[in-house]
Amino acid sequence: MPMPTYRNLHGTIFFGKDGEFRHVCDEGQMLSLVFDSENGTVHKHGVADRMRAWLDATQAKLRASGDFGELMANNLEIASFPACDATLKVLNERVIDQTPALPSLLEALAEASAEAPASKVLPGL
Repeated sequence: MPMPTYRNLHGTIFFGKDGEFRHVCDEGQMLSLVFDSENGTVHKHGVADRMRAWLDATQAKLRASGDFGELMANNLEIASFPACDATLKVLNERVIDQTPALPSLLEALAEASAEAPASKVLPGL
């Protein structure tokens, strides 16, 4: 069974599989991973604004549930990077349907982000 992947089609980023892809963002916009910093589980990945909103709402719910929820909320972190061919390649190879080794994943995303052409990264991001 094919795994879902990110694809860059003429500057528009899609995510999906088997011919069913949904628009995520445009090339140069920011993508994010929301992950558990303790065990490396990636909980969500997608366009940065939505991932930030999901993280904020999830952390608020967890914190409202008590001490254990507070601990879980504190372990959630977000990493953001430009949507470009290099970062999409890292996501597709290291994140989709697996728990990545976080330090090497974040390092690879930082390196791939440096490859984003300045003309493709939107101003103010």
